[in-house]
Amino acid sequence: MRVVWLFLASWFSLPCYAVDTVSTNLVKLAQKLYVEQREEISFEEAKQRLLENQFLLVQAKLHNEVILTRQSEVGFSTAYHVNKFTTSALKHWFPVLDKETVSKVALPLTKQQLVKLLGNYPADGKYSEQQIEQWQNVTLSSNPVITVAETMLSQSMQNRFRLHQGDIGLLSAIVSQQQHQVDIFTKAKPLLRKQGLTIAQIRQLATGELLRPEMLAYLGLKDEMHGQRSDYVNHLRAAIPLTAIQQFYRKHRDSFRYVKQVQAQGYYFDKRETAQAFRQLVAQQGWEKALMTYKPTPIWRSNDITLTRADKPMWETQLAFSSEYGSLSPVVRTPHGRWVVLLSHTPQYDYYDATSETVRYQALNALTKQFAQRAYKRAYQQWVAKQKEQVL
Repeated sequence: MRVVWLFLASWFSLPCYAVDTVSTNLVKLAQKLYVEQREEISFEEAKQRLLENQFLLVQAKLHNEVILTRQSEVGFSTAYHVNKFTTSALKHWFPVLDKETVSKVALPLTKQQLVKLLGNYPADGKYSEQQIEQWQNVTLSSNPVITVAETMLSQSMQNRFRLHQGDIGLLSAIVSQQQHQVDIFTKAKPLLRKQGLTIAQIRQLATGELLRPEMLAYLGLKDEMHGQRSDYVNHLRAAIPLTAIQQFYRKHRDSFRYVKQVQAQGYYFDKRETAQAFRQLVAQQGWEKALMTYKPTPIWRSNDITLTRADKPMWETQLAFSSEYGSLSPVVRTPHGRWVVLLSHTPQYDYYDATSETVRYQALNALTKQFAQRAYKRAYQQWVAKQKEQVL
């Protein structure tokens, strides 16, 4: 069976270290899963990844503990994902478990009782301690014991909302799946025991793998979504000295070259068709013939003006800088509803000043990742050196 492994992140690996802190049999099992997602991964690489994942969990407990419970307020709980991941992994490793089917359970609640018990969905999506305590005393299954509290807290915002509406079919499916997972875990225990492994180790493996992408982003080793930065990364960024920025500028000065000014001429048209005809005539017979024929309104005060980025009108000036130099622009509509055709050429280049905000911003982005990688490597090496016993 092919495991659907949605949370496998892009590979990040440090040099391997000569440590024996991960169970050999666990590495072999993990390697089988990794191979499902990657063409080739050696035993040592799989072992290193598992070890790194445990280090990332340690960092999560120190710096980002909230993701151990939930990665997103609107998503499922971390435990939900871990159980799903563990179930899939066990079925992949032990095909006999894949024969187990999900049995539909009879719930002790009706739709009306469920709506009364849950009440209205909270405006902020959060439940009070009193609600959770009340739900903790209501069981949906006795073997294994599954409570309303753990079921509600494991679900996504969308599913919780549906349950508040009395979706008894959804509740039945959730509880059936929870029972199925417990049944898989129970039947897997003797199979794992033969290899000297436990369900707890598999869950730990799953937790590390699932949280790996977010922790790598949190620690600054990969970009976060929407350009956000964690408090940890912001702290690293704030500590970058000015000398590092200056050194970065000297080393990468060519990347800070920009077009300071261009020569340009351009014209306004009220109709798109007229602008297109003008452009075609310029291309066929040149500027003089086209200007005499259409007598368009010039954008700038002269036909071949030297522009800087600060010149007005700003939108048209920026279009001149962004157009292909030496080539007639296509017909472009302005934000004010007019049409323009222009030509920009002879760009003059300069370099951003070493103290400019552009240099500082780009240098900090690059240096932050460098500093984050160094901090990670140093902390990881120190952590590995302290491991005297098996950690997974």
